[in-house]
Amino acid sequence: NPGASERANSLEDKLFLSENIAEAQKQFEREFILRKLLQHEKNIAKTAASVGLNQDELESRIKALEIYC
Repeated sequence: NPGASERANSLEDKLFLSENIAEAQKQFEREFILRKLLQHEKNIAKTAASVGLNQDELESRIKALEIYC
């Protein structure tokens, strides 16, 4: 998967350069949801089911985390 190791390094950098644990958790959650969305071809229902959220909650988190894909 081209670019996967670069993304992993980037995520690791974001997590460990975060100012505090809350910011690191936010960065992790954002990347986790983004990757799951891409894995499920941006299908909200499938993504929500795969991560254990209902659709409304997932959409709320997507908005709060400013995920655009």
